[in-house]
Amino acid sequence: MRNLLFVLVAMLFGTGIVFSQGTWTTLNTSNSNIPSDNIVSLGITDEDIVYIGTPGGLVSPSHVYEYDGVDWTEIDWIDSFNDMKSSSAGHLVIATWLGVYHYDGVNYTVFNKDNSNLTSSNASCMDVAPDGTEYAGMTAAGLVADGCIGIYDGTGWLAYNADNSPMPVDNVVSVLKSYTGALWIGTQLGGLVKKVGDDWEIFNMDNSDIPGNTPTHMAEAADGPLWIAFANGSIATFDGTVWDIIRGSIAKDFPDAIVIDMLFDADKNIWLGFENAGIGNFDGIEWVFYTSLTSGLPNDNVTGLEIDSQGNIWISMYGGGVAIYDPESSSTDEYFLSDEKIIMYPNPVNSILNIKYKEIRGTANLYVYDLMGQLVISQEMNESYHDLDCSKLNPGRYTLSLKNQEGTLSVAKSFIKK
Repeated sequence: MRNLLFVLVAMLFGTGIVFSQGTWTTLNTSNSNIPSDNIVSLGITDEDIVYIGTPGGLVSPSHVYEYDGVDWTEIDWIDSFNDMKSSSAGHLVIATWLGVYHYDGVNYTVFNKDNSNLTSSNASCMDVAPDGTEYAGMTAAGLVADGCIGIYDGTGWLAYNADNSPMPVDNVVSVLKSYTGALWIGTQLGGLVKKVGDDWEIFNMDNSDIPGNTPTHMAEAADGPLWIAFANGSIATFDGTVWDIIRGSIAKDFPDAIVIDMLFDADKNIWLGFENAGIGNFDGIEWVFYTSLTSGLPNDNVTGLEIDSQGNIWISMYGGGVAIYDPESSSTDEYFLSDEKIIMYPNPVNSILNIKYKEIRGTANLYVYDLMGQLVISQEMNESYHDLDCSKLNPGRYTLSLKNQEGTLSVAKSFIKK
């Protein structure tokens, strides 16, 4: 039986605009020596070394850069990557369109169709188990290669596809090694595959309640269900028995966008990155969404999410560079972050809402959102007093947000329109 995972409180309040007092930092070409604001891939090692991939064009090649916290250094032996993970064996594992690379910081080795059992050189995704076993999802290239799930045991690769295993199709677009020991394989149009030892189980839209046949991203916390995003826009969890649909036709307030990446933090909160819709966070009770209008996120076109050893969330964007969000940190500008300093009257309001906020320094941006998180008013506030015309608003509850001039801090308070 298909279930819908909605908590009443989250439906009413948690899916609108909620503001955090965490700290945002942005690395872009105007404030740092980052080589581009257009970032298409992001990776972070266990030592917090950051890697980014920039796009290529008809006349310009793509590039990969390494960031040590100070300098960006080009890695000239690869020109793009799709995914990367640190291995307990002491090297970085990088999935690229030219194969799977092992890189120890000095030397590198590549595995592909030409020199291993891998049936393709296009590595679209990967995961690395704590024991160092590597899992690479491969996709076909033209007529001379087939996709597969490649498994590296430290000495060589085993490759499984529809020709030599119960795999329903060849192409693999997502892979995750579970805390339970199971290997989860997301295929292109073939559904989700679970491999435990020599046992294979296939979940598709014909034999289960899975909401899509192309699982593009997966994430899991210890003792929790598997979270899965699909190419058709669906999001679901699976506990081994029941499929809970997180987003579908009923969740109207969810961003109408494809999930680009997903991960869990140390507190078992899940983070989602959306195409052209910012990021979202779910702590098990409440959803919080961050966009360029409601937070310090500089651009909504998210291309990747990573988390460093300090718990900071790194977000790569096409057009916004890289943003780092520390959800546990409070800004030093705490004067801006107290909703007690916002005085609004009358509340409920019929026509003019009088706003008094003494801490305006320069110009603040004023936004009003409805319960569904839709922006309905956008103005500037450059004095301590402001008259807001609410006469055209429909009756209901609204959130007024003030955002500082730099766009890094927000404070919000609700009011009711009669």
